[in-house]
Amino acid sequence: MNDVIEIQCPNCGGTVRRKPDEYFAVCPYCNAEVGFDVLKEEAEVTGMRSRLAALDRHLKNEKEFKSERARRKKQIQATFGIATLMYLLAAVFAGLADEDSVLLGVGVILLIVAFAVYFTSAIVFSSSYSVFNDDKGAAESNKNERFKMWLRLTGICLLLIFFATIAAMLICVLIEHTA
Repeated sequence: MNDVIEIQCPNCGGTVRRKPDEYFAVCPYCNAEVGFDVLKEEAEVTGMRSRLAALDRHLKNEKEFKSERARRKKQIQATFGIATLMYLLAAVFAGLADEDSVLLGVGVILLIVAFAVYFTSAIVFSSSYSVFNDDKGAAESNKNERFKMWLRLTGICLLLIFFATIAAMLICVLIEHTA
């Protein structure tokens, strides 16, 4: 920004110079007050730049938050998928086993591990759950949102266990009928 701005006086046509950081000056020839709109526009542009920078920071934070949320979702899906497979195998082994069979022992161990994975995962994933606050432009976490996420994850665990049990029963029935 130049330190000296000169314009013609709209009243007499004389040259009016502004002092640094002034929006108005007085014409030395006719004493008319002259406004420097250029400075006002520069100030508005500077204000817009700071608002744009704040918006860019907000969008960057939101993008990082969404990327982290997608990564966490994949972790949850993989963890619950493995736990569901373990539970399904446990139920099949237990369903096919005799009373003193090794399959029964393996099934019980897999069942215990699957339950542990389900419910500790629900606790771990919900404890770090956060939501993006548009007003602040950043992620924040509160107990209410974490509890809601824990309820959702626990509900998903119970549904997966239910469907895996039904699938295991069907597999056991099919295996027994074909044998």
